[in-house]
Amino acid sequence: PTVGLPPGGNPGEKLAVQWLGDADGPWSQEVSLPKKLIRRDAMHDGMVAAVPVRDGVAAAEPVPLRLTPLPVSREAEPNDQPEKCPTVPAAAAVWGQLQKPGDVDWVRFEAAKGSKWSVRAWGRRLGSPIDLTLNAYRDDAKRQRITGNDDSAGPDSAMTVTVPAEGSFLVRVSDHQDRGGEAFVWWIELAEVKPAVHVAVPPARTKSQQRLIAQVPRGNRMALLVNASRTDFRGDLLPHLTGLPAGVQVTATPLPGNSPSSLLVFEAAA
Repeated sequence: PTVGLPPGGNPGEKLAVQWLGDADGPWSQEVSLPKKLIRRDAMHDGMVAAVPVRDGVAAAEPVPLRLTPLPVSREAEPNDQPEKCPTVPAAAAVWGQLQKPGDVDWVRFEAAKGSKWSVRAWGRRLGSPIDLTLNAYRDDAKRQRITGNDDSAGPDSAMTVTVPAEGSFLVRVSDHQDRGGEAFVWWIELAEVKPAVHVAVPPARTKSQQRLIAQVPRGNRMALLVNASRTDFRGDLLPHLTGLPAGVQVTATPLPGNSPSSLLVFEAAA
């Protein structure tokens, strides 16, 4: 099999998964999702490697399932027109199928006016053949398009939407080539965009371990470069390190809002 229904769930949940794509047809299996994603079970980016088993025989390849803390719901048909689509309070995860060629699915999301939301989609990463395309529209009579995306999240799609005055917006899910079928499964997650900063030591150009760790000789010093990746935040930063070994101190240079990098200088007593 290539894809499961549902294609994901919450940590620790037991799912009755229907496996699709096998030459002998679909079948159901109870799958226990892990409470915490560990490397042995993970595929990438919050994906669980689930192994389908049929008549005591395990599949040669695992099938990816999405693990999310968000409340999960399934699309409600008929939803091929915005007037008939279900309403889902943000934040949430929703999944469904493009069941036939030319099929489209609409979902209405409710959120506070002016709030900003990340809309991320999974399709190919779940094993689905879908070439997933997202479009967001205002939830009013004119249904003006707000934004859209195709393939910014690798083979899948992602976009950022600011909620208009209506306190809701519409998301249209489709296949880029208007295809459809049982295995054309999609999954979208709506999470609020909040200011965030991720500070890390960049890897060496040679992909080695060189200068990833501060090795400070006694009575000497060493500098490490750190990069800051920002989300919806442009303020100045000053790195502050705690829990250093006895006899070691660090001096950090500021990270202005217009600068991606800073230096940390470690010094060790003799």
